[in-house]
Amino acid sequence: MWRIALSDRSVPGRWPGAVFRLAERAGIGAVVLHDEELVPARRRWPWTREDAGLWRGVSQRAEVLDYTRGRLHRLRLERLQAGLRLAAWGLSPRPPHAVPEPGTILRYTLTAAAAAAFLGARGLLLEGLAAWEPEAVAPFLQALLPPLGGLRRMLLVQVPLRDLTLWKEIQAMAAFPIRPWAALDLMGEPPEGFPEVWDAMGIHVRMLMLSATPSILEWWVREGAEGLRRVGFAGLLSVTVPASTMEEALRALTALRPPGEGRG
Repeated sequence: MWRIALSDRSVPGRWPGAVFRLAERAGIGAVVLHDEELVPARRRWPWTREDAGLWRGVSQRAEVLDYTRGRLHRLRLERLQAGLRLAAWGLSPRPPHAVPEPGTILRYTLTAAAAAAFLGARGLLLEGLAAWEPEAVAPFLQALLPPLGGLRRMLLVQVPLRDLTLWKEIQAMAAFPIRPWAALDLMGEPPEGFPEVWDAMGIHVRMLMLSATPSILEWWVREGAEGLRRVGFAGLLSVTVPASTMEEALRALTALRPPGEGRG
């Protein structure tokens, strides 16, 4: 049976403590965090000389990222104090052709992988690779996977349900020492042809990403949950709750839980 992890994008633009509190109230034991949580606080602008090592222009979602030791220590401590597991540490690297020095993207991703290990994340979630040039994906993953294996972290690649081109490219690559797994993204809409997609790639899916919109919840009750039970999905359900109130969020999360699941 699947397990639920709450995505920090349920409370965008706020310190992770907000998603930790929501997970605690919903009885969910795991979260998915993204490195845009590391955007420096505005009170630290303008940058000082000490900030020269901050990562700039490497993320599709943030202009600057603060991967300094102090910031990571604070995040790790807050998660541990909340008693939550970190299911995955996510990042959205920019395409190499979009940065002045393409090698920066690999160094940034390896820094994120080391941070994931320090923070206690089980996996590294790569998002946004569908926006890359197809020929750039294979060399990037081939360079990333060996050191990631040394860190003993699982690699998850976001695959949009509407366009499986990225996954076909990955499957066409030479054998890896460590196999990337798919994080299948339902894109916030009821999936059409979901059984067919699942038959084609379900064995490779370790994470299912969904936004708990009213239409998705309706699909979930009608056929989604039963479909996942039927195929025996035992991976992670990463949930973003675009709810305006805590009560709405809690109702949405309750609807997505497997029957009889305790604190996940």
